[in-house]
Amino acid sequence: MATYTIHINEQTQEGRSLVNYLRELGLIAPDSVDDGIEATRRAMRELRQGKVTHCKDFNEYLDSVK
Repeated sequence: MATYTIHINEQTQEGRSLVNYLRELGLIAPDSVDDGIEATRRAMRELRQGKVTHCKDFNEYLDSVK
């Protein structure tokens, strides 16, 4: 079996249709979609779990990510 890597522009109607078709076939997992709502929920979970960095200003942030 061959493996193909393709790039699909989901900002076009054709791209969205192709992705929906591939999902219907089971070739793309439905949970691989990360919309804004799920990203926000994940960020809120990380906040509740304490997985955040508190900084007083941007320079302190830059020091923390180095």
